[in-house]
Amino acid sequence: MLRQLNNCGDNLLNILILDACRADKDNDTWKMKAMDEEEYFTPAFGKALTSHVRIPVESQFALIFSSDPGTVSFASGSTTSGNSFFTSALLNHLSQQNLRLEDMMGQVTREILQKSRKRQRPWLHSCLIEPFYFNIEQKVLHEEIAQSYLMAALPGPHAFLFVLNPTTRITEEELKMLNSVREIFGTASINHTIIIFTHSDSLDADGTTIQEYLAHFKSNHPLNKLLDQCGHHYLAVNNRATNTEKTATVRALLDIVAQMVANNNGQVYINANFEAAAKFSGKYTSENQDYS
Repeated sequence: MLRQLNNCGDNLLNILILDACRADKDNDTWKMKAMDEEEYFTPAFGKALTSHVRIPVESQFALIFSSDPGTVSFASGSTTSGNSFFTSALLNHLSQQNLRLEDMMGQVTREILQKSRKRQRPWLHSCLIEPFYFNIEQKVLHEEIAQSYLMAALPGPHAFLFVLNPTTRITEEELKMLNSVREIFGTASINHTIIIFTHSDSLDADGTTIQEYLAHFKSNHPLNKLLDQCGHHYLAVNNRATNTEKTATVRALLDIVAQMVANNNGQVYINANFEAAAKFSGKYTSENQDYS
């Protein structure tokens, strides 16, 4: 399952939630039991998460089990409205605003421990390096945006990177994200945007270049419209590249950034909000007054 998830989307974040027993030693299957049935305590680790399932270090994932290794996941209780203990507790806390994944699972765990009389405890395995929220309040989101302004206030961002995986269906939501970038950072930010196409290795396996792939789309296709808006600034990235190839990709990206800055009269992107952020952080000088 982890391997399949690793080949989906842009590989940035995967969350897998399993509500099932982890006590079947013989075939490692996932099943549930009622609370009055016999319990088993033999760990069922084998096929669920093993050392040979290697996840690339650039990926982030969270694997959530409804119970500890070798224990059962109870199917239902008198206070769970027909759901399992885990599903009931998860639904109770999933929609709470501004809870990081780890904090939400802490609340879920406390509820399940109480309802199961400490006979079931969820188990979280993750390699997240950034906070993840299932439901984030707009105020908190705006604070995160303000922080991004502060981090890039001076000299201002050289480029915005818009990441897409061309080997999967590009959704309307993904394409609309560029509008969000414009709303947050200003209309002119599109002139400083580079589209990064991941998984070019999948195209290479079929003998197709990224240019040939993009040529298959009609001129009115949303992706071509997106490329037109960005001035056709794009780069294909091999997800399985060697270190030498990765170095060459970084150099190619820096060349595109340099050319884009040159096309924008040698200016990085800065607007009134970036200027205000620079003043707020005490980094503003008279040399930074010119912005577009």
